[in-house]
Amino acid sequence: MKLVYRLIRYYFLEVISFVAGFVIAYTFIDEGLRSEIISMAGRKLFLASMALFVAYTFRYIKVGVVEWEGIWRYIYALALLIVVALIFAFG
Repeated sequence: MKLVYRLIRYYFLEVISFVAGFVIAYTFIDEGLRSEIISMAGRKLFLASMALFVAYTFRYIKVGVVEWEGIWRYIYALALLIVVALIFAFG
């Protein structure tokens, strides 16, 4: 139950973009070039949100609550930024 509370508290925007990306990706599929571009953007938004959501969930399950202090906070943020960049580049 704590995991659900923490996901809603810290990753509310990712959950919203996860659902929005899923809806956009499958609403605009196979309707022409403009719709295909919108669908592609929705899929990438869906994948990036899902990656952040799943990474946090598995980290919480394996390690528990981590208080990021000092330089580790920036390293973690950079790692998440790289993951999202790779998804948008190759996803």
